[in-house]
Amino acid sequence: MGGERCLEPLPGVRSRGRIFLDGQRDAILCVTLKTNDFGAKIEASVPKEFPRRFTLMVSEHAPPRPCRVLWRIGNKLGVVFTTA
Repeated sequence: MGGERCLEPLPGVRSRGRIFLDGQRDAILCVTLKTNDFGAKIEASVPKEFPRRFTLMVSEHAPPRPCRVLWRIGNKLGVVFTTA
């Protein structure tokens, strides 16, 4: 058991994520600082005029989820997961 490594990041642990905007194939890289079943806190270099709704992958192995921005302070955003 000792020395084994977990392949999946634990919930709530910092991981690399991706932001997808409608109509764009390229992703914006982000860091997922915290996550739970309802939303996430992410850090990303995004412009001030950034859409309030986008698709987020909280980690490399997570499914894409639609979300909406609840708050923003600098380059940190709090998002809630939505149904579409």
